Amino acid sequence: AWYPFNGNANDESGNGFHGVNNSAQNTFDRCNRSNRAYSFDGIGSQIKIDSAFFNNGWDHYAISLWFKSSDLNKMMQCIFNTKPHNGLDLMFNYTNDKKFSYFVNTNPAVTSWDLFFNDRASIIFQQDQWYHVVFQKNGNEYAVWINNILNHVTNGAMAPVSYHCSLYLGSISLNSEFFKGKIDDIRIYNRNLTLMEINELYNCACPITV
Repeated sequence: AWYPFNGNANDESGNGFHGVNNSAQNTFDRCNRSNRAYSFDGIGSQIKIDSAFFNNGWDHYAISLWFKSSDLNKMMQCIFNTKPHNGLDLMFNYTNDKKFSYFVNTNPAVTSWDLFFNDRASIIFQQDQWYHVVFQKNGNEYAVWINNILNHVTNGAMAPVSYHCSLYLGSISLNSEFFKGKIDDIRIYNRNLTLMEINELYNCACPITV
């Protein structure tokens, strides 16, 4: 799936996994183009993707996205979450340390985080600055790239079960932990990305405007 947020929350991959916007506002993206990203208010705005296409048990997947926080003092801000909630949770600023965190569970239907609980990348984010994140699963290995640099790798002892999830962007699926800031260009792959592809996603130049 691909959500470039070109004035809407449609999936432009051609697969039709469109999102439903709930109070997120069109805004300027990292290239300063209007109506090309979404702004989330931190209190209730979110985008729901009702199509249950993301398989928590895929051996290989990758998630690429851009985000910019406008409030680093707000605790537990979720960027990407499965429904049921306890599948995959990508967030930052957990426990106010301003770091990117991820939670992974073997079975989304079970309320726990039995694989990884709050594993954190080392970078400390700055407010009002765009960041590119790639989160990738390769067998039992999970890796995080931030701004085209491999930042964190963790190995899991168990394999998640096959479970197709719908998704929430900008909050967890329990309608809490709302993100405050901007999110743009979310891409979801049922395969791993090559290092060249990660580099291209990060270095894709902004168009020249006249």
